[in-house]
This record gives sequence, structure tokens and C-alpha cells, in this order.
Amino acid sequence: MKAEQSKEDEEARRSEMQSELKAVQKEYLKAIRGPKQKKNQ
Repeated sequence: MKAEQSKEDEEARRSEMQSELKAVQKEYLKAIRGPKQKKNQ
């Protein structure tokens, strides 16, 4: 039972990290695209 719990914890941690990564990537893309769009306008 302990092994199963640690496995679930690992998966939860992994999905948490993935969602954080996606959020960071979004902010990163916004930061890159923002200035470029302003310059083009």
C-alpha cells in the first residue's frame, strides 16, 4: 500500500510540475510577444 501511495504522490507531483511549466511558458511567450507586437503597431 505504501508503494502505491508514493506512486500516486509522484504522479501528482509530476502533473503539478507540468501545469507550472505550462504557466511559465505562457508568461514567457507573453513577455516575448508583447514587446514585438507593440513595436509592430
